[in-house]
Amino acid sequence: MATYQPCSFPRPPSKEESSIFTKVKYQLHLAYYRYEVNTGQYVMSPGEKLTYNLVVFSLLGLFFFAVSYCLPRSAIAAIHRLVYDLTGHRQALINILRAMDGVVQQSSGGVIARLKGAGVVVALNSNDTDVFAMR
Repeated sequence: MATYQPCSFPRPPSKEESSIFTKVKYQLHLAYYRYEVNTGQYVMSPGEKLTYNLVVFSLLGLFFFAVSYCLPRSAIAAIHRLVYDLTGHRQALINILRAMDGVVQQSSGGVIARLKGAGVVVALNSNDTDVFAMR
């Protein structure tokens, strides 16, 4: 079992060594100190801290992936439904899709290209949503 090592409160840089790098380092150290204190990590062992941080950063990574990949597609699907409900036909929808198609291709094209390179077969079904299958 590891010995308890309390987190140390960061000291602000002195006036003579005050450069932009020391100020940034101080602010990062202060932010990490606040993160440790507010999440209760200051009483955890190093192994527990590692596990906790892995879970937190994995969830943050999944959240940012969902926002960057799934949100544009969900927004376009919602716009499809809204335009169809308001107009009753799909011609206005087709015009909007042509205008927005480049945005979706830019946001999701890189992810699909990386998946293709990793051995994942990507196909579009009839609803224009991606279907993934491993080779």
